Amino acid sequence: MTKTATALGLEVALRIHDASQTELTAAQYLSLINMAVDDLTAASIVLPLEEDESLTMVTSTWFYTVPTDFAYLWQIRQETAAASGKYPTTIEPSMYRITYDGSNPRIYFDETEFTPTNGLKLKILGQKRPPQLVGGDNVTVALEAFLRERAVSYAGAIVGMGVSELAQHRRALSEQAWARSLDILGRLPRDFRPLPA
Repeated sequence: MTKTATALGLEVALRIHDASQTELTAAQYLSLINMAVDDLTAASIVLPLEEDESLTMVTSTWFYTVPTDFAYLWQIRQETAAASGKYPTTIEPSMYRITYDGSNPRIYFDETEFTPTNGLKLKILGQKRPPQLVGGDNVTVALEAFLRERAVSYAGAIVGMGVSELAQHRRALSEQAWARSLDILGRLPRDFRPLPA
């Protein structure tokens, strides 16, 4: 069952014995979850193959910004007719290259190999990075356990300062959660690794 980022943050709070979220706020728990998302990105974890149909070609335009969060492009397909929703034509990789304009990756079509057709859409197939989450966002089910354990580790380290029994328990919990998160990361399905080129 899909869980929201807010619900995941509450689970993290419960695990470190802060059910009322008085030691850390809901926004801080969400930040810890997003730190775990950053860890996934740093570990080259990507989402399984996804599609995007947001690019519309314009005559004599050779550059198109890669849709948000794509880490790897597997295939680009071209629509047959405007608004048809059918993409039978695969654009060969020799007809384009990926460039970087300083802030965004862009698809650059070779002017001698490819002619954009005004109004036709492009379908991008590839793998996206796990996105940063806001409260109501759904968490990818396969990544939920990693995000929870890693956020528990971060939260336990923050609220585990001090000499009380609870602080000692939280520090131990932080270390255990870190170890569990590493184990979960190693067992993520192959779909969450970059596809071979």
